[in-house]
Amino acid sequence: MKFMILSNKKWDFNQNTLGNLYKSIVKSILDYAFPCLNSFSENNIKKLQAIQNTAVRSILKLKYDTPSNIN
Repeated sequence: MKFMILSNKKWDFNQNTLGNLYKSIVKSILDYAFPCLNSFSENNIKKLQAIQNTAVRSILKLKYDTPSNIN
């Protein structure tokens, strides 16, 4: 799913709405699949992490190249 589409300025969703959409769509799927994640390959885990990072960057309206390990 492309969260960048939902975070587009034309839609005018605020961060709270985008966060709730993420939790209800993406996070619920990941929570449901959690028992199976230990059987995923390292490559697939990295892909899931990249999807999560992209969603968070879109929600917070950060640039795509913003590091995911900001403190």
